[in-house]
Amino acid sequence: MLMLADTINAVVGGDTHRDSHALEIASPTGTPIATLEIDNDEPGFAQALAWIVTHAPGPNIVVALEGTRS
Repeated sequence: MLMLADTINAVVGGDTHRDSHALEIASPTGTPIATLEIDNDEPGFAQALAWIVTHAPGPNIVVALEGTRS
């Protein structure tokens, strides 16, 4: 059976907060690649997308965000 970890290059995880978000790119095995903190606004989201494109080790990426209580 094929596992998701066998088909992706990286996982982007996000810990959401009211004013900012902490992001990490990790390998499918969990090894950290890069981290970033962004503001919770449109320029911050644009910064996050550019950061993912720059730091992800390939095109197949999974993005997961922690719940925001809303």
